[in-house]
Amino acid sequence: MSLVAALALTACSGGTTDPPAASPAPPSAPTTGPGGDAAAAPTAQAPSPVPAAGDPQQQGTVQIQLTAGDLSLTATLVDSPTADAFAAQLPMTVPISDHASTEKVFYPPAELSTQGAPEGYEPSAGDLAYYSPWGNVAVYYQDFAWSRGLVPLARLDGDPAPLADLPDDTELTIALR
Repeated sequence: MSLVAALALTACSGGTTDPPAASPAPPSAPTTGPGGDAAAAPTAQAPSPVPAAGDPQQQGTVQIQLTAGDLSLTATLVDSPTADAFAAQLPMTVPISDHASTEKVFYPPAELSTQGAPEGYEPSAGDLAYYSPWGNVAVYYQDFAWSRGLVPLARLDGDPAPLADLPDDTELTIALR
């Protein structure tokens, strides 16, 4: 019996070396996919390799207007190829839906470029971000954790709290200002 145990231990620790296990990937953003599927809420946070959307180092000068019924908000796009690709599709009118009592999401007419985009970032209330795995845009009215595949687009210039009250399927018009 001890010979069998010795052989089993030798086989487990012997000759070949397996590659090291990959570290766990950061969590996905909690946006809704095309089929209405939702990713699990993130539990870990990693530092963002780029400034947050509201950081003056990344802030651009192009402004956009978001309008839904009587609600009107302005935002300033970040300086990035992804934000440029978003601006090129404006104006657009899209239905929005709520996700996780944190963000309103919508799908732009076409996918956005993620050239030079960070691996992910941590959105704050007032950020607009593109979730590249599913191709949707989120307008955050609550802070959220770092999420892989989330690319900053813009920062609202005012209070995002009124977005929380907009019902699903509200038409949101976004245009250059």
